[in-house]
Amino acid sequence: MQYLPDDDENPFRALEGYWATRFIIMQAAVPEVDDVFDDVALSFSSFEADVDGVEWVVEVLTEHELPMEDVKARLAKLSEKARAVEVTYLKQKDWVSEVQKSFPPLQAGRFFIYGSHYKGEIPAETTPILIDAGMAFGSGEHETTSGCLKALDDLGQAHRFTKLLDMGCGSGILAVAMAKLWQKPVVAADIDEVAVRVTEENARINGEAELLITCTSDGYQHPLIGEHAPYDLIVANILARPLVELAPELAKHLADGGWVVLSGLLDRQEKDVIAAHEAAGLSFVSRYPQNGWHTLVLKK
Repeated sequence: MQYLPDDDENPFRALEGYWATRFIIMQAAVPEVDDVFDDVALSFSSFEADVDGVEWVVEVLTEHELPMEDVKARLAKLSEKARAVEVTYLKQKDWVSEVQKSFPPLQAGRFFIYGSHYKGEIPAETTPILIDAGMAFGSGEHETTSGCLKALDDLGQAHRFTKLLDMGCGSGILAVAMAKLWQKPVVAADIDEVAVRVTEENARINGEAELLITCTSDGYQHPLIGEHAPYDLIVANILARPLVELAPELAKHLADGGWVVLSGLLDRQEKDVIAAHEAAGLSFVSRYPQNGWHTLVLKK
């Protein structure tokens, strides 16, 4: 469940409850759901139904119950047939507290990641980062995020970087980690403007706001990204397909001898991601495998 702020823009604020329409669909049709349910949806979320990422579970939240006939008519407009459709009523909860309880503190390399609900001690000789589970991806618990943190920790013990980019910043956890490690400006970009706002807030909470330069950008298109290039370290924790598609632009914005940390890919997708970056002039250095997810380190 995604957290939504308690303000006038929050469509759930005055509701005692809401209706959830859930169904399973092929990954290729997930982007179409927004258009099909746009006139009735308060929000929708999706996540992988299997480790291969072939099928996805989609949940559409609405203020009123959608008749099954209406749901099926909408789903018929999708390019891929949906299955296992259900409509259920959900009573309003304090979802922030509920979600936060699900995320105990964790350590990835020297980084100690914890939420505002944590009242325990911060372990000695760790680099603490306060991140609450919220509207943007990246609270540290997912294998892709922790893999990136471990890779950054290892790089931090051997290298000094001065020009840093977090492509697809999500919650900003990796941008904050880079700022804490090297105390240098970090450009943080995401296609989602909400993620950019969350990144800015998390940077402020962690005392690194002055080091972050943020922008909403589809890949490397925003002029600000080019203005600060070339980078000697680029981190991109997104998904395998955009990693492959963006490989030439990544190489273009990376300095000679620069390093890259890539994540958001499954083990079976590693070959394609590495091949795309090798074709762009990079060399594979190492990997951080965790539960079927891989984080890759490459160098130009």
